Amino acid sequence: MGFAMLRSFWVAGVGVFLAAGMAQVAPPNPGTPSPASLHHEQVAVRIVSRISSGERANLQKFWVLQLRKALRANWKPLVSDTNRPPMTQLGTTVLDVRVTAKGLVRHMALLRPSGDPALDHAAEGAVKAATPLPPFPPSVDVRTLALRLTFRYL
Repeated sequence: MGFAMLRSFWVAGVGVFLAAGMAQVAPPNPGTPSPASLHHEQVAVRIVSRISSGERANLQKFWVLQLRKALRANWKPLVSDTNRPPMTQLGTTVLDVRVTAKGLVRHMALLRPSGDPALDHAAEGAVKAATPLPPFPPSVDVRTLALRLTFRYL
């Protein structure tokens, strides 16, 4: 089989090679970064409010995952072209956000700027664009949550 028939790509840091319609998985090579690892953004959500461990567990199971997905979907389009590969800026923006049980944002403040206003505006814009955020699960009896949202540009 010639090299023209061989293609490779990365899935979750593992090399996948396609040859003549068959996929073979190769272990990751620690010395070779995957294309996905060269640049990516992360959104971290931390619940700051004092709530019961049961309510915290219920929120962490599904709500936080839904929230992160909504924020990422609205954040990536707001990152300017000058902050995309190969011109990538690095930085971390931390926001303090208060969310109601229905998913409305009642307060948002920039706690730690990234040093690049464009990155900070993209993080704030992601929260605004994702509002209303997912409502709290019915098992959570809290009116408002205080959150720390960390947007990392890596």
